[in-house]
Amino acid sequence: MSDPLGLAILGAGLPAAFTYLFGHLDRLVARRRAGSFDTEAELPAVRPIEPPDCLAGDPGELTPDPALLDELGEQLQSVYGRLAFYSLDPARIDPASEQLAAEMGELRTLLETVYRTRLTFRGESREPTGVRVDVRAVDIQGKVGGAVVRGQMPDATLDAKVDAARVGKDGRVIGIEIDTTSTGER
Repeated sequence: MSDPLGLAILGAGLPAAFTYLFGHLDRLVARRRAGSFDTEAELPAVRPIEPPDCLAGDPGELTPDPALLDELGEQLQSVYGRLAFYSLDPARIDPASEQLAAEMGELRTLLETVYRTRLTFRGESREPTGVRVDVRAVDIQGKVGGAVVRGQMPDATLDAKVDAARVGKDGRVIGIEIDTTSTGER
């Protein structure tokens, strides 16, 4: 279940928040309609949509998870149908609308799931914008990393948690590994 977006918190930033969230939704729905994804292949990152000033932090490059995009496609399409009304005439965006708050909250939850990235707006009491990785393992014999970043580190929050029941004598657990000297290519 999604939390309604705190429209009152956004104030004057509400149209920009809507444009940002709906812009991502529009791209995902268009890609799904065009069939331009294969659940077995990695999707390329969508061209960045500039985060609005009301977003607390920069989520960095957002790349959708193809399997989640496929799984949540009908829900994304449904939210698209309900919110397209506002995209056609942004003057209809009403900060007092509880229905709009619920719809935008549902949209944000879907986007956070598909992109595996938290999207938090300024003034909200929730985890910051960024990526959260949770890894659970029973028996680690090799190397396990919650997150490995090679190349330029985006100005974003990255939170990784690794739970392991047992780590063998040759096992190695790394929460976050960042190598900014690399080009990001393997």
